[in-house]
Amino acid sequence: MICWGVNSNGDLSMEHPLFMDYGPIPGIAIFALLMAVSGGFFSYQVVKATRLVRLGKPDNRFDNWGARISEVITGWLGQKKV
Repeated sequence: MICWGVNSNGDLSMEHPLFMDYGPIPGIAIFALLMAVSGGFFSYQVVKATRLVRLGKPDNRFDNWGARISEVITGWLGQKKV
């Protein structure tokens, strides 16, 4: 992405936002901070979801094949809940 701006000579110039300074803070530092915060939030959400999944008890999903297939056919193909 290219930004239009005015350089120190007063001429129009094109500069990438990462290489611009926003006050005393360089653009790359702002980008790094945003990446760290978003990565930390993503990691927190993954850990939270993993803990919730691990709270459940084990389930034998390979028992009673007939009832499970019947439920798929009536619920998914038959659109029972529509």
